[in-house]
Amino acid sequence: MKQKAARICLIVAIVLFVLGAFILGHAPEWFIITAAFAVGAVVFGVRWIRITGALLVVISIVVAISEYQARQQLRERVREIQQKAGGHI
Repeated sequence: MKQKAARICLIVAIVLFVLGAFILGHAPEWFIITAAFAVGAVVFGVRWIRITGALLVVISIVVAISEYQARQQLRERVREIQQKAGGHI
């Protein structure tokens, strides 16, 4: 039963990661959810599932952090443009 749960968690994590990478823009929350499912694979899986899940956890967290930073930089850039325009945008 645990192996089935681990496989399901890993498949869900992979699908979420792919969807987040190709469909969504600047959604770090999505990658945190992906990492959470991958942790399930790490906890319940056999060796290859644990290794794959662990890699997905690390990659998802790195992507989430970079997406968050990109979002912050975009907001700052918009704020700068608005100030240059005199707040008329």
